Amino acid sequence: MMISMMMMNQYQWSQVRDIRHWLINNRLDGMSKMIRDIDRNDAGKQDILRRMRLSAMPAMAKLQTFMAQIYVQNRPSKAL
Repeated sequence: MMISMMMMNQYQWSQVRDIRHWLINNRLDGMSKMIRDIDRNDAGKQDILRRMRLSAMPAMAKLQTFMAQIYVQNRPSKAL
């Protein structure tokens, strides 16, 4: 569940220009800075980033499916 929430927050924050720039430039989000600094002419790395971007939403949907399944399996049954 934590990964799901972090992914949703990251997406929401990335939609706000000022927050996106702050996140990229602060020391707490090393991944964004590393991604930003990848050479745009490095076709191999750019292809990996493209595949990551294309996979993010389907991965999020799959996480939500898994969370729903866990919820259903762990929900207390009603006593008769």
